[in-house]
Amino acid sequence: MRNRILRLLNRIEDLSNSTSLKQKVVLVAVTKTFSADKILEAYNCGLRIFGENRIQEALIKIDQLKEYKDIKWHMIGHLQSNKVKKTKIFSLIHSIDSIRLLEEIASFEENNKPEVLIQINSSLESTKSGLNFNQVDPFFEEILEKKINEKVKIRGLMTIGPLTEDRNRIREAFKNTRKIYEELQIKYKLDFDTLSMGMSGDYDIAIQEGSTMVRIGSLIFGERNYV
Repeated sequence: MRNRILRLLNRIEDLSNSTSLKQKVVLVAVTKTFSADKILEAYNCGLRIFGENRIQEALIKIDQLKEYKDIKWHMIGHLQSNKVKKTKIFSLIHSIDSIRLLEEIASFEENNKPEVLIQINSSLESTKSGLNFNQVDPFFEEILEKKINEKVKIRGLMTIGPLTEDRNRIREAFKNTRKIYEELQIKYKLDFDTLSMGMSGDYDIAIQEGSTMVRIGSLIFGERNYV
């Protein structure tokens, strides 16, 4: 695993240095279906940010690894409203696509603002969650009108690339999301710092198109064995 991680980190650095932005890219190790032992192995190789897709699976692993205080856990899967209260343990929630979810998160009775990303359906695939591009402006207008951004820290956007071998389509989806990311900041005077795009099969395109955070599982842990 150590060699895989080193190769991946070097590749990410090379890609980010090759862009005009030369942006710093954060690696989130996606641990869905992988055991706490595997996560600990990655931790011992230097990784500190781990992403989970399912709340219940995540809570078990978080408890198993609770002595490792410097681990940051991200919720990257689709979030159901009845599970919102359990997300308090995550340092970043990637998959927000409704005002209702934001309002529920905003009701947390903590001093620190919960940190979230707004999910964009850049591929326009019906199987994917997220806002279509024409829904983005009304969504942020409602956020500002209701002052939800005063209780929740919206750090930026997240998207999942289209499920296709056509790398031009993937690039177009990421390019369009980057454009929205930039336009929102100017139009609504928002201060974003995170554009989460790219997974194991398309992270290179995502970084070339401006991603600042990639979510990678199989290139770190190997192929998943689903039961």
